[in-house]
Amino acid sequence: MLNRGEGFSSSVKLCSISAMSKFDKGSGDLFSPLLDAAIRQANWDTSDIREKLCNDISNEKLPQWKDFYKKRFNGALSKQLKSIFQSADGYTWVKVRELLTCEMDHMSASISGFELDLQKRNKLVLEMRDFARDVVVIKAREGAANVELQMRNRWVWEVGMRGV
Repeated sequence: MLNRGEGFSSSVKLCSISAMSKFDKGSGDLFSPLLDAAIRQANWDTSDIREKLCNDISNEKLPQWKDFYKKRFNGALSKQLKSIFQSADGYTWVKVRELLTCEMDHMSASISGFELDLQKRNKLVLEMRDFARDVVVIKAREGAANVELQMRNRWVWEVGMRGV
């Protein structure tokens, strides 16, 4: 699905729906080829098992989602931050904040596919925000290290232009 351009969380959601549908089919129809074993007179309630399966799918895919977004943050933020810091002006930190907000909004919208409780969702958002801020700090330090080199190059260029 990802290769066809689907978003990560929508891919997870569709896979989860498919898995849950197969579970429901296999646990509900006693003559289903998906059903491994059944006792007709037991009339078991599979809701607890279904809920556990749903949680297991989420717990399996959530770390993959985090890795996906960490790579996205690292790639998207790195390129744009480098450009912002190279052309620093009075609005540099406003631009950085807008970029960070935009990426965080995209990530927050994507997380809705996991149907997490509020506490888990907030914890995940904070973890991802901290990661994104770390990327900003690293790129700001790299940009600051390049300032001296840029100033030196500019001075050499200006001195050369004056013919000194």
